[in-house]
Amino acid sequence: MCVLLPLHACCRFEPAAASFTLESVVSLRLDQHAEFIAELSVNATKELAMDTSLAAIAVTWEGLSLDLAEYKGTYKLRSTEDIFAALEDNSVTLSTMKASKYYLVFEKQVEHWEST
Repeated sequence: MCVLLPLHACCRFEPAAASFTLESVVSLRLDQHAEFIAELSVNATKELAMDTSLAAIAVTWEGLSLDLAEYKGTYKLRSTEDIFAALEDNSVTLSTMKASKYYLVFEKQVEHWEST
């Protein structure tokens, strides 16, 4: 991943490269962009949290088994406690995501889970 700081920084670097050292940070004068870098880090962390939450919702529903019983020629759910608990938890999570400034990045995924 090559990082490009704002245009006023005028520098490109590969932070995962073995050649990227503290000396590189100093020579690129990245300390002058500490606020931007900190904001970038916070944004990335919050987006990762949303991505992780969406993945957890998918895992929840993939692993949830429905206990069905035959009833008058059709089927009904025997136990709904786990289903309703998951629905409630996931609804709160999705609502919180919609209120986030990072929502637009995950809009399609959030809307998918709200509609299914």
